[in-house]
Amino acid sequence: MRSFAQQVAHMESGNKNVIQRLENGKEGRDRGVYQFQMNSKKGDAGGAKTALNRYSIFYDKVAKEDIPAKYAAELERVKSKNPEWEANPDFTALTPELQREIFFGLVLKLLKHIHRK
Repeated sequence: MRSFAQQVAHMESGNKNVIQRLENGKEGRDRGVYQFQMNSKKGDAGGAKTALNRYSIFYDKVAKEDIPAKYAAELERVKSKNPEWEANPDFTALTPELQREIFFGLVLKLLKHIHRK
């Protein structure tokens, strides 16, 4: 699974914690190693908030334990620096390691969905 995550990160961002650059040179909505999408200025929902919610739900409902302390502390640190962050997360504020954990949460959700069919 780690190899898959590395391949996706390479494809999305060249394995770099970056902000998407559009052809016109402006910043796009995608952020981080896996290019999680922020909300648009028009209010269109991005996937970053959903990914973060699913990560929390995984630990709460599936693992039935708290988010690992080092990741919880990192999320709290980021939120305390920018109270608006949780409503529209910019994943470049997170370490690549935590981004990978959140990515795995999405993969597990997808696998669970596929398994039901």
